[in-house]
Amino acid sequence: TYFVTNENSKNYYNNFFVDIVSETRVFGNLFFLTEKTFRPIVAQRPFILMAPRLTLDNLKRLGFKTFSEFWDESYDGYEGKDRIEAIAKLLDSIAAMDIEDLNTTLKSMRPLLEHNYTIFRQLTPYKIKKIFNV
Repeated sequence: TYFVTNENSKNYYNNFFVDIVSETRVFGNLFFLTEKTFRPIVAQRPFILMAPRLTLDNLKRLGFKTFSEFWDESYDGYEGKDRIEAIAKLLDSIAAMDIEDLNTTLKSMRPLLEHNYTIFRQLTPYKIKKIFNV
């Protein structure tokens, strides 16, 4: 059995293109993130979020960039079955890409991925509270 630890998670992430994150809470009007979302950010990998509606918008409010330049992120406006169907459609389009296209896309994403890692490293509870007025 292979266990992912902090030390080897980056190497683990080198084996795939995108992380499909299923957050702990996926319904309701809330913005609740866990380590599940931050794992691909730290590993500097693209991600797709099964999370509450508008989670990507809230990440942007924190200064993160998402992947709308590379694929359709309209799934973020949906919840429940509609969100699952939109994510499945997105995954079909990614699965249709060949290895060369995936590698080229990942290389093009590098500045965005590095930006998100920097934002994560600078994020504090104070900054989150200030942005969301809590």
